[in-house]
Amino acid sequence: MSGREARLQALRAAFLVEAAAEARELERLVAAGLPAGDVARRCRKLAHDLRGSGGSYGFPAVSAAAAALDDALARSAVEGGGAGDGLALLAQGLRAAVDAARGPVAP
Repeated sequence: MSGREARLQALRAAFLVEAAAEARELERLVAAGLPAGDVARRCRKLAHDLRGSGGSYGFPAVSAAAAALDDALARSAVEGGGAGDGLALLAQGLRAAVDAARGPVAP
C-alpha cells in the first residue's frame, strides 16, 4: 500500500469512528422524543453532514441512510411533527449502516 493509500485508509477509519459517535447521538436524541428547537437543528446538522461525508469517504450506504433521516427531519420540521417513530427507525438504520461499514467487531 502506498503512502497515499495508507493516509486515505486512516482518514476513512477516523471518519467511521466519528460517524459511529454521531449516529449514536442521533439515535439517542430522536429516541428522546420528536426533536424541536436546538435539538432539531443539531439532528439536522448531524444527519446532513453524514449525508455528504458518507459518500465523500466512499460509504454510500451511510450517505443514503443519513439522507433518509435528513429528509424526514426536514419534513417533520415543515409539517410540525408526527413522525417520531419513523425518525427513530431511520436513526437506527443510520447507526446500522455505520456499524456495517465499520465491519465486524473483534471479540
